[in-house]
Amino acid sequence: DEELAAADVDVVQLNRALRAIVPAKLQEADKETIRAYLIRVLAAVYPAPEWEINTAWDRARLLAPHVEHLLLTSLLPPGCEAVAADLLHRITQFLGQTPADLNKADKIIDRALELRRAAKPEDKARIADILGTKALLALTRDPGDTKGQAVKLAEEALAVVETAFGPNDRRLAMPLITLARVLRDKHDPSPAHIIPDPESLALATGHCERALNLLAAEDSLDRAHALSVYGRVLSRQKRLADARVALTQALEIYRRVCAKVHPAQGRNAVDMAEIMIREGAYEDARIMLDKARHIYAQDEDLQYGIVLCDSMEGWLEKARGRRDKAAECLKRALELAQKVHGPDHAKTKALETQIAWLDKPTVQIASGVSSTHLA
Repeated sequence: DEELAAADVDVVQLNRALRAIVPAKLQEADKETIRAYLIRVLAAVYPAPEWEINTAWDRARLLAPHVEHLLLTSLLPPGCEAVAADLLHRITQFLGQTPADLNKADKIIDRALELRRAAKPEDKARIADILGTKALLALTRDPGDTKGQAVKLAEEALAVVETAFGPNDRRLAMPLITLARVLRDKHDPSPAHIIPDPESLALATGHCERALNLLAAEDSLDRAHALSVYGRVLSRQKRLADARVALTQALEIYRRVCAKVHPAQGRNAVDMAEIMIREGAYEDARIMLDKARHIYAQDEDLQYGIVLCDSMEGWLEKARGRRDKAAECLKRALELAQKVHGPDHAKTKALETQIAWLDKPTVQIASGVSSTHLA
């Protein structure tokens, strides 16, 4: 940050403040006061994930060691428990997916839940949000959810909110969508069996529709996100026309609500391209992928979206019978994924599997193998 950003950038200011404070000879009371201030500063500047889209990974990772040092190495200053819980929750959503990352995420999210329940047990919506993240982490560890932990945690999150606010409160919408995501994405990790069972998809559909009913009066980002998840569930059910309608509605809300292009529109465009490929509308799919690339090219932090585009283009070429071009696209996606996500990331491994199985007719196109943690 010192090299790339101006001196007034908040991260640079924070780094300089830490360098000035750490060696200073201060009384313990003064140190605790400063520590409490730093925790609140970090809470103000640490990036917040936007559901499945993250646009500030590098910044989040630069700040993460400071957060961990301040929050995990000693007792918290009085009155900082709720802020600390929020910060720790955010950290887990920016970690990678190596075994070491997941082990760290498990410990951090458990600490976040403990602090939130101790500091503000009445804040049921926040508690449910943390439980939802735990559910997605559990599914990342066990894509088949063989022990049922991911579903159990997502259902617990939903029950917490429903018990606190009743069955018709709009705060139920996001726990419903999280549960739908878990049901949509849990699958046999074998490449030949990546589609969830029909019963899980039917349940996911019901949860999405209930969430959308709760958000029916809104023109909000929450509703756009719910429609996006719903569209992907419908696509898995091969209800392509209905999926197209849901994704189109999501895109329209993003256009109305956002002052500039929202990065989630890129993912929706990729999802639309998948539907078009399956319908045989190959030229329309290519146009939609070009739109997605344009969105993702606007910010260096969105390179993961280019991976999605390259991968989907590979399956477009395969559908057109151009095996060599398909392999070229998928290898390009793999090369970028190794840089963006790392060689051990679940999405990188999924691309390796897709390339290995390129000549197998039973494999679902790229978005069928999706990581549930964060993206």
